[in-house]
Amino acid sequence: MNDSQRREAVLALYEMFPSFRKAVIGAFNKKVFDLTRIQLIMLMTLYYKGSVSMGTLAKLVNTSNEQITRAAVKLTEKGYVTREHDKNNRRIVNISLSEKARSVIAEPEEEFINDLIKRFDIVSDSDMAKLKKSAEFIIELLNKVFADE
Repeated sequence: MNDSQRREAVLALYEMFPSFRKAVIGAFNKKVFDLTRIQLIMLMTLYYKGSVSMGTLAKLVNTSNEQITRAAVKLTEKGYVTREHDKNNRRIVNISLSEKARSVIAEPEEEFINDLIKRFDIVSDSDMAKLKKSAEFIIELLNKVFADE
């Protein structure tokens, strides 16, 4: 595969982002939960990654430690996250979702998935199998490409 074809492959992945982002953000209607974009991304990241250090969360969200800290303060005030010092290194602060946040995320997530399932009713079973296999492949590739981040 030449450089141009590799570029086209990456651009095809890039083109999926706007549609997927719109669908996900719409499902969690940040105005209902009074969340900023960064706060929502933080919650979703913690939902799938579990407890992580603030520094790791900043890397996962791709923002500064300062912005993560400001957002974490607001999320803590709303009862959506808990922060604890690491038992082995008190300079490290770990952040995780509260039960309140898990319940806030679970309902719109279920609605989002159910809505997607309905939208895909027009897709054949064989195409759905291809979609599943393709999505798993893309996740595997992205995890490999971004493993060190």
